[in-house]
Amino acid sequence: MLGPIGFLGFSEMPSLIGALAAFVALAAGILSHVDPVASIGRACLAYLLGWFATNVWYVFFTVRIEPISTDKVAAAETPAEV
Repeated sequence: MLGPIGFLGFSEMPSLIGALAAFVALAAGILSHVDPVASIGRACLAYLLGWFATNVWYVFFTVRIEPISTDKVAAAETPAEV
């Protein structure tokens, strides 16, 4: 398991969102009988926009989780003296 950071240090979710946006753009181009070169260009643009928007979402709207300090855990586990 690679965790939140994928292969080569890149996050996996922006690439997945970008790929889904590119797939939707390609499907829309095929269904509307658009020129194949224009469809591929739109899919590339959709991928980049999806990738960028997901990274912006991570920067501004995700919660940052701080690791629990071992000192606090050790203090909580020792019985209190009365």
